[in-house]
Amino acid sequence: MYGFVQFAQSLVNAVSNVSPFPISLSHKDGEIIGDATNTDRIGTIHQPSLKVLQANTTLTFHKEDIKGTENVLPGVATPLIFDHKAIMVLGIIGDPKEVEPYAILMKNYVEMMWQETFRKQIEDLETKALETFVQYLISADCITHENVEQYCRMFHVAYNQRRFCIIVDIGSSLLDSINGETQIGIDSFKKTLLNSTKKSFLDRDDSVCAFLNTEKIILLIPVSSDDDFLQMMHGFTERCKKLIQLFQNYGIAHTTIAAGSTYPNLHHIKQSYKEAEDLLKVGKELSISPPFYHAYNWDVQLALLPQKIEQNSRDQLRFLLNPLFEKEDFTELARSFIMYCTHNLNISKAAKALYIHRNTLIYRLNKIEKITFIDSGKFEHCLLLYLVLKE
Repeated sequence: MYGFVQFAQSLVNAVSNVSPFPISLSHKDGEIIGDATNTDRIGTIHQPSLKVLQANTTLTFHKEDIKGTENVLPGVATPLIFDHKAIMVLGIIGDPKEVEPYAILMKNYVEMMWQETFRKQIEDLETKALETFVQYLISADCITHENVEQYCRMFHVAYNQRRFCIIVDIGSSLLDSINGETQIGIDSFKKTLLNSTKKSFLDRDDSVCAFLNTEKIILLIPVSSDDDFLQMMHGFTERCKKLIQLFQNYGIAHTTIAAGSTYPNLHHIKQSYKEAEDLLKVGKELSISPPFYHAYNWDVQLALLPQKIEQNSRDQLRFLLNPLFEKEDFTELARSFIMYCTHNLNISKAAKALYIHRNTLIYRLNKIEKITFIDSGKFEHCLLLYLVLKE
């Protein structure tokens, strides 16, 4: 009740700032919960309010009508309707002849404010609940089928719908915008960013979009088939460009976006999130541009490949190539070889990129061949060494 009284008093103060007359609010039990002129009246019973609620109509109270009564001021009292029910009484304090013409106007204004405040509270609760749902799916160590289905019913989301996860990473931009010159509230700004994200990606029903934390927006997008997913990936780049442009308009300078692959239901969507996270990490580390990555971005997948080699195979390759790692000029040899692979085993292009003569590069490749027994002219041999050197 204390929080409700605080809210009612704030509402009274806000309305009084635009009203030519002070106002009061009474609860349905007749208790005054807001007063613009005398806060000492808060918590007291106002009998005329009970009459107004009983009659469900506007009543006037002249000075001569309230002689001998306590806690009653002259003016007009009118019921406030919420969800088709009279739940409070608005008191407009002053000479009834002067106040009465404003009664309906003030009544409509307060009801509108009340409805808008209630709508915003419900919207904020839904937003926070959706964030909790996403955090549960992505971050919980152990999620249960029952809990996920309960959330799905709450948000009218299909559990057994194939989906994939997109991460929109804005870094510290959200907090920087709030703490900097921008005075807009964090909830309002988050809503703006979510709406921009939805405009760019969510043109489908049954999608989920929410903040995972202050740095990341999560999208769980449904697809009907593998072909549907591939079609989404073909348009992924353009959608990312559109979103980044929108975010730049709001002062978000650096945005990185990644998409995982599809999974059959929400219970396994965490795997898609992890894939997107890996793509983000590698994309950032290698400064791969443009800054949006998906499962068919082969530059990123190649960078991820060394992490996916089984430990036994990795240890064996390291053992076989240990003589190369022990050479004093290992760093120079490794850099030359990686550049050679990066330029599709083209000696001239690799040498140019290294700013060395092609004969120097040939010498280094020959040295690597003698140490490792690989054939630098064979793609398969080069791939194995490349993966080990890129670890």
